[in-house]
Amino acid sequence: MLLNHEQQVETLHAAAREAGVEIERDDVAWRDEAIDANGLRLHYLDWGTAGQPPMLLLHGGMQTAHSWDIAALAMKRRYHVVAPDLRGHGDSDWSDAGDYGHATHAADVRAIMRHLGWERCVLIGLSLGGMTALRLAADGDTPLDALVIVDVGPELNPRGVGRITEFRRAPGELDSVDEFIERAVAYNPRRRAEQLRYSLTHNLRRLASGKYTWKYDRRIGERGQTGPRRFDELWDALGQIRCPTLVVRGAQSDIFAEETGRRMVDLIPDARFVTVPDAGHTVPQDNPAGFLAVVEPFLEEHRASS
Repeated sequence: MLLNHEQQVETLHAAAREAGVEIERDDVAWRDEAIDANGLRLHYLDWGTAGQPPMLLLHGGMQTAHSWDIAALAMKRRYHVVAPDLRGHGDSDWSDAGDYGHATHAADVRAIMRHLGWERCVLIGLSLGGMTALRLAADGDTPLDALVIVDVGPELNPRGVGRITEFRRAPGELDSVDEFIERAVAYNPRRRAEQLRYSLTHNLRRLASGKYTWKYDRRIGERGQTGPRRFDELWDALGQIRCPTLVVRGAQSDIFAEETGRRMVDLIPDARFVTVPDAGHTVPQDNPAGFLAVVEPFLEEHRASS
């Protein structure tokens, strides 16, 4: 069964503690908000703290805004943290036309920023969210205080992309949450079962038949909406990024090669590359403490100099 709210709070607090991230139980609170933008209802989590510098967290494909919860809890101490469900994911609407391109996601993010009254922000994106963030940063229309790109770039490892495709193509309806947990652990053994149960509470829904299914639009994979394994036009666009940028790779990632990350920072005017140990592609979930250990000092350095 899925967790109720009280169980979610307890499980998230325990997962953060087990991951080595110190948080107060009373901090485990978010507001569910939504806006109408670009013809869809888009859901987002507002973690607070109003008045602090704004920060947007963009999740990866097949994930939800709640994928960022441990990181959000840590970073809300210094930032006003908001995490949206990208269209076709979580509690945001699906596109009738199946429009899930990176440019479309970027337009949705701009709409959310306008709704929040944010002229600029710190932008952090993993995988699909990272590609969206790159598009936003490179087009020059959205000023950013800092940019963090997590385990993604203009070129992806075909082997790792193939593993994701196989995971996505597995049957989408199962009899229990435990079956989804077993499948997810088999795909990524770094993720702990209880942490996954919390995460899947926000990424599964129960059907009238009694079975469970994903909350994301499975047409994304079936139509190949994740795009090719290369996005060559982005290489030239990287030179247009004008904010301090951190490119993060999981040390065991089979999606994003170190060579690609280092080439990216050579092209971005103000960028550096770091590797997080004990992490695969989903760095902030695989090793939350390791992720925060590289991201927080980077952000603090540029916050102090701004």
